Amino acid sequence: MSFSDVDCEACANYKDESVCLECNNNPYFENYFTPMSLADKAKREADERREILSKIPKIEASIDLKPEFMSDLKRAWSITQNLKNGDYRLFLVYCSEGFIMGTDSFRLVKIKTQVTKELVGKYVILDQDTNKLYVYLCDNSGKLWNYHESAQGILGSIKGIESKFFKSNLPVKDVALNPAISDALRKLYPKLIVFNENIFLNKSLLDGLLEIFPDEEITVTYKGPLDPVRFATGDIEAVILPVRTEKWEIEHENSSEIPG
Repeated sequence: MSFSDVDCEACANYKDESVCLECNNNPYFENYFTPMSLADKAKREADERREILSKIPKIEASIDLKPEFMSDLKRAWSITQNLKNGDYRLFLVYCSEGFIMGTDSFRLVKIKTQVTKELVGKYVILDQDTNKLYVYLCDNSGKLWNYHESAQGILGSIKGIESKFFKSNLPVKDVALNPAISDALRKLYPKLIVFNENIFLNKSLLDGLLEIFPDEEITVTYKGPLDPVRFATGDIEAVILPVRTEKWEIEHENSSEIPG
């Protein structure tokens, strides 16, 4: 096992300087790698969520919310939790009259739902560990993404081929990177899949997005390898950005060397 083979974040000693600093300068890196248990991983993620939540100016929403709204909110919230990003301005769901929206900067989702009047026009935060809902105390709304203009504009601008699929039969397949790519560059790539033969997507992000949708026919709008892909049913609209790659970065039958 080499340095580049190790996923530091999967180690129980991650961020423990007494181990990590020595580990980073030791050629026998694997001697210090300790696989993290599922329980420890869940605890670490909960700690990271609490750390981000503690930085957000907010007030608890002391109102009765319908189970249907909370269910929709949890679906929208599921794509905002980019813990690695650490930017609380995306750790929010926007509530409007008749719908809610969330984003992680790579994906955007809009869900039609009945929003209580107290929350219309507000950004809300869900503490999934306590199931409490908070309203963001927006001192300067200019620092937040304008969902009314930017998000609505993105959803409305996507044009192209429209096809209908169920989640189980989306035309996707796994992608392998060119074996000549260095280990350092390989670590920068997420696990990729290719949609419709020429649109590369982050598999983890797509899987998470599809979990929001019910098991029914989805209308998919797509165009080219650099264009966003839109998924829609009666109550849900969502967009995912493609992963931009060079042809030589993807494994081909006759491509085993990096050009230049």
